[in-house]
Amino acid sequence: MDRLELTRMIRFALQDLSARNGHHAFEELCRFLVAERIVSNVYPATGPVASGGDAGRDFQSFETHLASTLGPDGGFAALASGEPVAFACTTQTRSVPTKIRKDLRAIAAGPPVAKVYVLVTADVSAAKANELKREADEKHDIGLEILDGQAIAELLAHHDTFWIAARWLAMPSDMAPSPPMVSEEPEWYATSLERWREAERTPMTMGELMDVRAGLRRATSNRNARPDLGL
Repeated sequence: MDRLELTRMIRFALQDLSARNGHHAFEELCRFLVAERIVSNVYPATGPVASGGDAGRDFQSFETHLASTLGPDGGFAALASGEPVAFACTTQTRSVPTKIRKDLRAIAAGPPVAKVYVLVTADVSAAKANELKREADEKHDIGLEILDGQAIAELLAHHDTFWIAARWLAMPSDMAPSPPMVSEEPEWYATSLERWREAERTPMTMGELMDVRAGLRRATSNRNARPDLGL
């Protein structure tokens, strides 16, 4: 199965999630996808939702200084936002622009944020998305990005994010895309990876420790090699 076919199947599963009123599952899916692809320093908002306790935010970023102190090369720090970011999710399929405007008003009325991401299972045309972005900027002085069902499906159709679809969309795990071939990594990395996978002992010398450290740094900072961490 190629990526286009897998994207279509994930897209269908997202639509089915909407039909089953699966907002909580979609919210969890979005939070983990965001942490993998957009902003890593996020945590779920607390309610009670019905009384507006979440200020329109399904989850939001927390302050971190890792990117400024350790540099942007680490897996977590590379995607850490230095500005406050809020996220809203909805499985609503009707009056989606109205829903987005409502969430924006609620978010703008709460603690200040620099940007808002809205993730929806429905399709949102480019023209409507651009209109909403202009409104967010003019009325609330907030940057807005909208990820609709098609965009989310494409982001989930990769080897390092498909586990999210398998977990919250009940996609068969054997449909997971294959990771990049080891040959795409530097020869030293492939050799070191094979050696330590077969080793029956822990590193003992300084040279061995440096060898393992180099491999860990490569796997942490390179998305194609991150599955080698086994996390």
